[in-house]
Amino acid sequence: MRAMKDSGIEWIGEIPYTWGTSRMKYIGTYMNGFAFKPEQWGPEGKRIIRIQDLTKSAEKSNYFSGTIDPKYNVTAGDILVSWAATLDAFIWDKEDGWLNQHIFKATPIETQICREYFFWLIKEAMQNMNNDNKHGIMMQHVTLDVFNNFAVPLPPATEQQRIADCLDRKCAEIDAVIERTKATIEEYKKLKQSITTEAVTKGIRGNRLMKDSGIEWIGEIPAEWDVV
Repeated sequence: MRAMKDSGIEWIGEIPYTWGTSRMKYIGTYMNGFAFKPEQWGPEGKRIIRIQDLTKSAEKSNYFSGTIDPKYNVTAGDILVSWAATLDAFIWDKEDGWLNQHIFKATPIETQICREYFFWLIKEAMQNMNNDNKHGIMMQHVTLDVFNNFAVPLPPATEQQRIADCLDRKCAEIDAVIERTKATIEEYKKLKQSITTEAVTKGIRGNRLMKDSGIEWIGEIPAEWDVV
């Protein structure tokens, strides 16, 4: 067992004795997205990255063909933090796009923290900001002041990469199980529907004399059945 100490921060509790703590503003920089107006949306240009695009719930994407400050450009590998409605961190893995409002582009201060651990730390921090700091009535969101001053654990540099590598591996394995489970659930839903259809339209006994119902969606029915 390793020696532990009290972090002095309620949501963290005890941490290894060699670890420290910090605040989000000391380990990274965070830039909010551009406030696009609906009249600036279009079918062509570069994608506007919204929260829906991060959570994969967008039915369609919006695009912008004009010119804005290149600091709002997002490329694959950038860490994006949704701070409104859905509080979470994501790694962008698609084509270049423009950063929309309600999303921070998070850049680690590499003298303080390694990029991979920085990502996982933000994901965990956002879950706890969600529990403790909800603002607004219709939409949950985290203010920049709350975000910047949120206290987080900070392991030694030598340990940060090991933690990130372990999380990458284990979470990828869990994601694979989730995807397989989703596929299995869909198959069971189809089986349930098939059993229901068979019982409702054909009955539950074995081989029996059948006749054409004259109705396309039903097909054949037991010979002694009627259609109403």
